[in-house]
Order: sequence, then structure tokens, then C-alpha cells
Amino acid sequence: AFALVANLSWTDTSDNEEGFIVEKRADTGFVEIARTAANVALYADQEAASGDCYRVRAFNAAGVSEPSNVACLLALPGAPSGLTVTVTISITIP
Repeated sequence: AFALVANLSWTDTSDNEEGFIVEKRADTGFVEIARTAANVALYADQEAASGDCYRVRAFNAAGVSEPSNVACLLALPGAPSGLTVTVTISITIP
């Protein structure tokens, strides 16, 4: 088993945000998974999975910004199956 960590970073184009809302796509749409402080444009999702998609929104007392672009982890390929091993013995008699 292995763990994926999604290291997100974005460009802070706001000069009056109180922080950022990090959202991950779920079955019902995007859901908030974290908030950062103002001027913090980094987040590490320690519970990332293959194919996860993210977006970020700035917020302050007046409300929440439009979302950023969506960025996704590449989906890992499916695991091979049906592996078999055969043994061949070769004997040479001089």
C-alpha cells in the first residue's frame, strides 16, 4: 500500500482575503476540505486519491470568490491481473 499526498499551490491575486477555501470534488459536487489563512497559497491533502480534483476560493467578510480553475491528480492505471508463472527445466546430457 502507498499514500498519495496532493501538494496544492495557487497564485494569490486578492489583496483583501481573510483566507482560502480548498475544495475537493465529491459525488455531490465540490466540498470544502480545508481553509488557509490570508496570504497562504499552499495546502497538502494527506488523504489524496488517484483522480481527485481540487479548486480554491478566496473568502472575506463580504463573501466567497468565484472558484479557481480545477486541477486533478492523474488517475493511476489499473493493476495488471492474471499473472502466471511456469517453470521450464532444461537438462543437457553430454
